[in-house]
Amino acid sequence: MSVARALLGDPDIIFFDEPTRAVDPVHAHELRRLIRDVLVTDRGKTAVLATNSLEEAWSICDSVAILRDGRVIAHDAPKALDAQFARFLRYHITLDNVDAAMLGTIRAMRGLRNVTSLRTIDGVSLKVELEPSGQAVDQMLRILTSNGARVKNFRSEDPAPLDVFSGLTQDGNQP
Repeated sequence: MSVARALLGDPDIIFFDEPTRAVDPVHAHELRRLIRDVLVTDRGKTAVLATNSLEEAWSICDSVAILRDGRVIAHDAPKALDAQFARFLRYHITLDNVDAAMLGTIRAMRGLRNVTSLRTIDGVSLKVELEPSGQAVDQMLRILTSNGARVKNFRSEDPAPLDVFSGLTQDGNQP
């Protein structure tokens, strides 16, 4: 009802304060769609959204401002914030096979934060987290291919908004 009331005057700028906080998931999705697709895209409105839901901000906002102690410490498009401030890079790799020795070599690799493996119907699925700097991706691929593994699929995964937010707002971390 508050959204409907706010739209009665047909304002150019609409402010939303935690619009989906007390809404069930189906209606929250519909409200996000209304804000993004109908109000902003179709009707050309400017929507200003204050939210603690990082996924919500990343999914519907063109630009995100992150505040710390009442000050804006980062402001950009979600993808740009991901690229600038992600604390690590994530990859999902599917291989035909991986043995214990190869996993040990990967785990000892410089720049590796975490690796998990899961045997699947397609082979072995690795989820890898690497430090954003250095040659860790090249090194990991050399390890995999030099040990006879065939890479069937390799894709990077977008950082989670929480990773970016945590990296920016933890003590001592400022851009």
